Amino acid sequence: EDVARRDFTCNMLLRNISSDEVIDMVGGVEDIKNGMLRSHPAVDVNKTFADDPLRMIRGARFAGKYNFKVDHDVFKAMHDNAHRIEIISQERISAELIKLMEIGKLHGALKTLDGCGILKHIMPEVVAMQGVFHDLEAPYHRECGGDVFGHVMLVLENAQPGVVNQLAALFHDIGKPKARKVGENGKVSFKMHEPIGNRMVVDILKRMKFDNVTIDKVSKLVMMHTRPHQFGKWSNSSDKALRKLIREAGDELDQLLMLARADSLGNHPVEDYIPALRERIAVLRDNAERPINKQPFINGGM
Repeated sequence: EDVARRDFTCNMLLRNISSDEVIDMVGGVEDIKNGMLRSHPAVDVNKTFADDPLRMIRGARFAGKYNFKVDHDVFKAMHDNAHRIEIISQERISAELIKLMEIGKLHGALKTLDGCGILKHIMPEVVAMQGVFHDLEAPYHRECGGDVFGHVMLVLENAQPGVVNQLAALFHDIGKPKARKVGENGKVSFKMHEPIGNRMVVDILKRMKFDNVTIDKVSKLVMMHTRPHQFGKWSNSSDKALRKLIREAGDELDQLLMLARADSLGNHPVEDYIPALRERIAVLRDNAERPINKQPFINGGM
């Protein structure tokens, strides 16, 4: 009865604490070896998810963390019960996703959640990036047919582990659907998508019950994520401009550079100029004659 109340066969193993014998009633050991996420063979998986819909998020977490394949019956039940995730608190959902962010495996779980229709219930703004296309006449963003969502998933896959790093990668282009414009010449632009995304990410992360420190860092990275690219496209960018970037990025500079690199690696064709930019920053920082001052706490706009 205890085994039948559990979520997936990989979590249904028992151990005799006297003999150390592993007791497997449902084929869980083989499922782990085969990388398969299955439910109890004698229990309706719809009941499993009805008892606690968060188990659907947990299933996606196992798929993302261990690269497990999701059994057809489990996937169908996740799809049929997707709407029930709305009764689960944001805190519990975010706690599951944070476990993936800490190890840099969020992208795999999101693909599973998107495929079964759950993602639109917990992050509709992310799903809204699907079907929003870059300009394929431009010499960049040709990956995934120019689809913004496809690009974001590639960036997330290349992003560094950590909650802030993973969230910044996921949301760096969140403002593009609202910012997208097509000019008279047919050219696509996303002017002001950074400040639009900055405002959106604050609302999203508040809804998902993240703390203010995380919200401030992620929104700052979203706002600044295109800035490092300027130094790759224009080699004549001045040291003065780079000093300004270092000063304004402040403590988030390293994370900003990591985000910019993931953004570059998620672009086709790839232009990875961040290592060279890091070297240039190191030279400026080592210049004792012209130290880089920190951003002042008080300025003329306060």
